[in-house]
Parts: sequence; C-alpha cells; structure tokens
Amino acid sequence: MTRILFLASRLSEPSCRFRFLQYLPYLRERGIETQAIDLEAPGVNGDSLYRYAAGFDAVMVHRVLFGWLEFLRFHRHVKRYVFDFDDAIFLRDSSSPK
Repeated sequence: MTRILFLASRLSEPSCRFRFLQYLPYLRERGIETQAIDLEAPGVNGDSLYRYAAGFDAVMVHRVLFGWLEFLRFHRHVKRYVFDFDDAIFLRDSSSPK
C-alpha cells in the first residue's frame, strides 16, 4: 500500500484545504494511505517528525520553508518529497509576524 504524508504549517489555511486536504478522501478510496500533520500543533518537533516521515513512500510539504540545517535533517530521513508552494512565494506572508 502506498503511504503519503502531508505536512503543512497550518491545516486550517484555505490554500491547504484547496491544495491537498480535499483530495484525501479520493486517495483513500483508491487504497492510498494518507495522513496530514499540522506543523503548528503542540508536540510536533523536527527529528521525531522526520523519523516518522521516513515510514512513508512520499511526503508532500505545503508552504513550509525549512532553514538550511533543518532541510538537511529532513532530507536525510525522507528520500521522496514534493514541495508545494504558493505561486506568490516571492511575497511575504501578510499573516506572518516575521
């Protein structure tokens, strides 16, 4: 069975619902196991998450920009991944305090 993990900064974001949450039932009906994780949720941390993600066939990352070292740790554990980014990635996130 194919397993896909979806990671998002916030699962409640409209773009997250539009880009992949709406497709989860469709994928499950076709025998693909899916799980979505909100990276803003309490208790979600880097290394344990990356080790967990290693058990999936693919990981889709939605609008999360990893720092260089964090990306290297992510890449060490997860070999097949897709980064889905908004088409306006060059603009600041207006809802972000950063």
